[in-house]
Amino acid sequence: MTLLGSLARTSITNNLLSHFAIVIAVVIVSMKIVQFVVPTLSLQLTCAVTMLLFLKLFVSLSIQGGKRFKAGTRPPEDAQFGDAVTGGVVQGGGFSGPASPASAVEDPTSRSSTASEPAEEAGAEEARWNRIIANDLENIPIGLVTAWASLLATAASQRQACATAHNVCVLAFLVGRVGHTYCYAHKLQPARTYAWTLGLLGVMAMAFNCFAASILAADKEAEL
Repeated sequence: MTLLGSLARTSITNNLLSHFAIVIAVVIVSMKIVQFVVPTLSLQLTCAVTMLLFLKLFVSLSIQGGKRFKAGTRPPEDAQFGDAVTGGVVQGGGFSGPASPASAVEDPTSRSSTASEPAEEAGAEEARWNRIIANDLENIPIGLVTAWASLLATAASQRQACATAHNVCVLAFLVGRVGHTYCYAHKLQPARTYAWTLGLLGVMAMAFNCFAASILAADKEAEL
């Protein structure tokens, strides 16, 4: 079920992957042009964080797809997957147009209050995961762009302090984003706010490190 849900969002994941690939390609080409010596650990951490955050987003999209099946908000034609996938829930909620065959024979008056409780809970879970995905899309792309820019500037500066700062910040970004998803999914507050703040601070610090490293790189070039 979750796999089918994720396949319905391949356009989102493909767009993100293409953006990440472009950023990485630009950084690699830039390093070759100016013959930067990239700190190995910093490069490995940045690559690992990029891969892990993409996988985290893909898993989140898969879970979101499953929640939509349970909430009945998939397009009506998705009912063709059968009860094994839909869980017997009528699909098409939120879509206009002719009702699906399953919904056409359904008698709303036959629903009991106890039967509506699972539907309300499924709707709440879907809304929760929709917001998790929206928050990821707001923060992960710009965070990874900042991370690779910071790595590029760090390599240009050839300063160990910049490399250390980059490593700490990129790990903070990873922990913050993964922690935010976990806390949001498990209704943990204020831990969720702390995790979101940690990720944000990681990106802000990487942006500052990027700027500082670029200034140091310019000073080093002026000395030559």
